[in-house]
Amino acid sequence: MNSNKPVIAVYDFDGTITDRHTFWRFLRELTGPFKFWYIVITMVPWVFGIYYRGTSIMDAREVLIRRLLKGTTKKRFYEVSHQFAREQIPLWVKPEAKVSIAHHLAEGHVLLLISNSASSYLKPWANTMGFHQVYGSEFEFDAREKMTGELSGTHCQGAEKLKRLKEYLGNLDDFELHIFGDSEGDLDMLEAADFAYYLTFAEIHRNDQRNVAWANGGVQ
Repeated sequence: MNSNKPVIAVYDFDGTITDRHTFWRFLRELTGPFKFWYIVITMVPWVFGIYYRGTSIMDAREVLIRRLLKGTTKKRFYEVSHQFAREQIPLWVKPEAKVSIAHHLAEGHVLLLISNSASSYLKPWANTMGFHQVYGSEFEFDAREKMTGELSGTHCQGAEKLKRLKEYLGNLDDFELHIFGDSEGDLDMLEAADFAYYLTFAEIHRNDQRNVAWANGGVQ
């Protein structure tokens, strides 16, 4: 690296590090297939709303979470989270993601994981990989240590990802940022990157038509 600034490598999770979406697979593991698919069927009107009435995907996500998670005990939630992180996640990590993470660790860079997936399984997996900080979706529990079905805070996507990055680092100009993402929900933090990697782990060049080319905070 040519910069004298500390280097921070920031990764999205689903579709960036993994080769598939993990959150709904975690929900299926937690609730069991019968309940999971029954609740998914009840969400069909919401799917039509998203496509034909402009319903927010995040609003639909909140309803799905509420219907699936309400009443789940804290003990089961975290037991399944740790088992999922230990037994399932490693099967889905892209080989090129492992190489990228290992490279930044070997260079002594700080690694951050910022995802809209549940931090309950992101954190134990990320700890085994050497990440320094993890941000994800958090969930509420009541006095009986049962899930209310509500998020604790907001969805960790879009502008919220950039907000959490700034909360951790402070002034982003003080760092050389390498940011990896794969979806619209990553665009805000990708645009803040010195080196942005969109749908790729290779360095993006301005004339590479296969990828969106971010450099120095803007789309080129």
